[in-house]
Amino acid sequence: MSTKMIAPALAALMLAVATSAYAARTSGGKLGNGLANRNYDEYTQCEKLASKFDKLEMKHQNAKNFDRAKGLRTEGMDACQSDNYLYGIHSLQQALLDIGVTPPSVHYF
Repeated sequence: MSTKMIAPALAALMLAVATSAYAARTSGGKLGNGLANRNYDEYTQCEKLASKFDKLEMKHQNAKNFDRAKGLRTEGMDACQSDNYLYGIHSLQQALLDIGVTPPSVHYF
């Protein structure tokens, strides 16, 4: 590649990086799916907790607080989908506890 071609290619690359950095900054750091980069891990934790509840739901349907747990599971995912991750994670953990399952430890951000 000649020197005449390197300079324009480098300039185009720098422009692309600057444009995407500006777009991320002005959109609140949103990804294409609407989740902020820093919240991706929290949302993943919500999904893991809800998935664990769903897998164990039938096995624990005779638990004393089963109806409350189902409500907390729904409430927890609703909160996570509204970017209220800490409340959502807490609700999902409580749902698991209500059916007698110890939730996995969660890293709070």
